[in-house]
Amino acid sequence: MPDLFADLTIAGHVFTMDALLTQQDIAETIVENRGDHVMIAKDDQPTLRADIATLFEPEHCTPGFSPLPKDSREETTINKGHGRLEYRTAQTSTALNEYLDRPGVHQVFRLDRKTIILKTGEMRQETESLA
Repeated sequence: MPDLFADLTIAGHVFTMDALLTQQDIAETIVENRGDHVMIAKDDQPTLRADIATLFEPEHCTPGFSPLPKDSREETTINKGHGRLEYRTAQTSTALNEYLDRPGVHQVFRLDRKTIILKTGEMRQETESLA
């Protein structure tokens, strides 16, 4: 990646990375050159993935008490096409910005996808964590 970045204009651009490239040094290079990034956190980044998952878990409260307010937003979309019905729910938060030891984190995301194959009724679910 350092060789690739040497030939690119990074400032003002957003770089999206799959889990393989979700690395501290890559994020530092992008931030140092005034760019932005979206990186997927998977099992090869277990602490980052766990921190994001914990943030978006439902909060269990003692009866009679309200849950603590969270700095998060949620949006759900439903699409039908190509023989599938897809539900996508994106949650975002800035609550981990100061906690995570990662350069350039402005918010974290969790994306839940549920897909139903209309012909067979088969259902698939997937969750991705992004920083």
